[in-house]
Amino acid sequence: MKKEIFDSPSGKIFRFILEQGEVTIKEIEEGLVVTRNAIRPQLDSLIIQGLIGSRLVKTERGRPYNLYYVTEIGRDSLPDQYKSLFRSIWQEINSLSDSTLKARLMEVISTRMAEEYEIELRGVSPENRLSRFIELLNTRGIPTQIKEEEDSFEWKEYICPYYQVAKADPDVCRMELEMMKKVLGKEVERHEWIMKGSSGCKFRINKDSNINPFSQEDTR
Repeated sequence: MKKEIFDSPSGKIFRFILEQGEVTIKEIEEGLVVTRNAIRPQLDSLIIQGLIGSRLVKTERGRPYNLYYVTEIGRDSLPDQYKSLFRSIWQEINSLSDSTLKARLMEVISTRMAEEYEIELRGVSPENRLSRFIELLNTRGIPTQIKEEEDSFEWKEYICPYYQVAKADPDVCRMELEMMKKVLGKEVERHEWIMKGSSGCKFRINKDSNINPFSQEDTR
């Protein structure tokens, strides 16, 4: 699924639920500023496809209500480019008994991944490199949001591009982290992890004078 699909009515609902973790219909109404009548058929379609699930919450007072969340199928549905090929390759890498060779192959893959981003980051000023990188993640079907903290910038990816692989082997997550360090030229820390129950993987870099992801400069 590419970025454009998130612009469809059902895609917007899917992304909203993905980013919030669990939501009620009322929260979808308020968050997307749409009516319940407009939401219901799109939500039903996502549920039928298995992308969204629901659980009933009972309260001591008042009526029970449903909370909606993204299912395992939903998380594994994006992005799908080269997914099967990557799984096959990673299975072969993971079967290696030589840990040094495996580490070397992971380094090669993270470097190649970084080089793909580098092609689209040529000419981008250092202070805008992070914001452009976030744009590229979103364009590639990885919904990502960034925010500024007092001494750092944080971004959260709401889809894991290697979800099924990462469930079996967390080494792939370390490989992604190394790719980010190469792309951004800075140490990147992971503070939340989808595999540990978070709604997304959260990353952080410390602030410095060379990075301003909220600059208005056109980096493209």
